[in-house]
Amino acid sequence: MLTALAILFWLIGGLLVLILVLICVPLHLRMTFRSEPTPAFGLELRLLTDWTPRLLLIDSRRVGAPRKKADAESEKLKPKKRKRKAARWWTSRLRPTELARAVPALLGDTLSGIHIDRLRVQAEFGFGDPADTGRIFGQLMPFTYLPISPAVSFNVKPNFESRCLKANADAALHFIPVRLALPAIRFAWQQFVVRS
Repeated sequence: MLTALAILFWLIGGLLVLILVLICVPLHLRMTFRSEPTPAFGLELRLLTDWTPRLLLIDSRRVGAPRKKADAESEKLKPKKRKRKAARWWTSRLRPTELARAVPALLGDTLSGIHIDRLRVQAEFGFGDPADTGRIFGQLMPFTYLPISPAVSFNVKPNFESRCLKANADAALHFIPVRLALPAIRFAWQQFVVRS
C-alpha cells in the first residue's frame, strides 16, 4: 500500500514539474492564411525553438464533414435547460474608472511578452471603381512603410480593373506562457483583492 502511494506521489510530482517546465519554456506559434484558390487557415505550435517537431492546432483544410440537417433539427427539438444566475460577488468590487485606467498597462505588459519573429502580408484588392481603389490604396500606403521591424513586411497591390480581395499572410511569434500570465495575475490582484 505504501509503495502504491509513493508511486502515486512521484507521478503527481513528476506531472507538476513537467507542467512547470512547460509554462516556463518559450512557445513558438506560426499562423498562415490564404484566400485563394480556396480559403485556408493554419495554426501550429512548437516548443523551445522553431526546429522542434510541430503540433498542428488548426488546419482548415482538414475540417470534418458538415453536420447533417437532421442532427441540427433534433437538437432544436430538445427541451432547453434553464440556467441559474450565478452570484456575482465581484460586481460590487468593480470600479469602472479604475479598471479603464489599468487596462492599458495590462495590454502593454502582455504585448511586451510577445515577440514577432516574422510577419508577411501580401494583399491585392479592387473595388471595381478605379477612383475608390486608388483612394483606399493611398490611405493604406503610410501604414505599409512604417518602420516597425525588419521581420515585418506588407505588400499591398491595387487592382484597378476588377473587384477582388486576395490575401496571403504568414506570421511567426514566440512567447513564454508564464510571462503572459504574470501581468494578468497582477491586474486581477490589484483590481479585485487589494482594493476590496
